[in-house]
Amino acid sequence: MKEIPVSSFLELHQALQGCRNNPLWIFRGQSDVSWKLIPKAGRSPFNRVEDDALFYSWKSDAIQYIADKPRTELEWLAIAQHHGLATRLLDWTRNPLVAAFFAVWENANTDAALFAFFSCEIVAADYDASPFYSETKRNVFVWGPDAISPRIIRQQGIFTVHEPAKTPLYILKGMDELICLRIDKNYRQKLREELAHYGITRATLFPDLEGLANYHNWKIHYEFPNFRQAT
Repeated sequence: MKEIPVSSFLELHQALQGCRNNPLWIFRGQSDVSWKLIPKAGRSPFNRVEDDALFYSWKSDAIQYIADKPRTELEWLAIAQHHGLATRLLDWTRNPLVAAFFAVWENANTDAALFAFFSCEIVAADYDASPFYSETKRNVFVWGPDAISPRIIRQQGIFTVHEPAKTPLYILKGMDELICLRIDKNYRQKLREELAHYGITRATLFPDLEGLANYHNWKIHYEFPNFRQAT
């Protein structure tokens, strides 16, 4: 895996030049560069149980809350992932600036990572084979969902599906390529501010009242808008 150091927006822009104009590139931000590209169901403590059992247990209870039923098991998994269940899906985006936001939006004293992954194949939204019991194990594949939630739309979301959940992404085949843009820990806060200037904030990526509230709380720390001063 190629690693590129990033400590300014210019360096970020230059590092992403090779990923332009090709829809097969997808991006993911992680707060700590040392974390492996493994979905939540493949990490402790969730890897103590089979993730299909966890998923089907959730699904049997979730049906009562879902008016428009998902068409496929992968769509069910995406809904479960969206609401916080540990699944074998790993979140990615087609927009590198969105990935950069998720890399640095939390305060941390570590270098962050923006991963760029080129996959030769993206499985169609209506792919209906079971992600648990497929006859041909893909190890890791990319799946592009339809607009099944407002967050997926805003975040230009896409997923890697890991079979089994503990499989890391660095198992690559053929022409696949993985690049890590290592974001310097001293650049994290500045990059958050620069992304906000370009409209990449919690308010735009989480289109609900919680996202809006988080964004306004953040402005107090970093933008100092003309709110009435406390006395």
